[in-house]
Amino acid sequence: MSEDKIIAKLWEHDKLFDKIHQRFEQVDNKLEEHDKFFDRIVAKLIEHDERFDEMLTKKEFYGFKDDLAVTLDTMMGILKKLDQEMVANIFLLRKVVDKV
Repeated sequence: MSEDKIIAKLWEHDKLFDKIHQRFEQVDNKLEEHDKFFDRIVAKLIEHDERFDEMLTKKEFYGFKDDLAVTLDTMMGILKKLDQEMVANIFLLRKVVDKV
């Protein structure tokens, strides 16, 4: 082969390498985009994981509900007792007023 043919072949190969290099650059850019996308997904996953830590379990929720029901029952008992005392006080007050 003559020198001109060898140089022409080298230029052809150089152009092919340039095309391959451009394709690698495109793939690299795409991978960078995917990395950024996955970083956002991981950030959201971490955020949701932290929010799950703040959530109540069913057992905790039903325990709270039971405690609330007991407290409300206790309050109702106190209110009934106060109501009965108020009725008794009114009765006694009327008795005192009638005597005077």
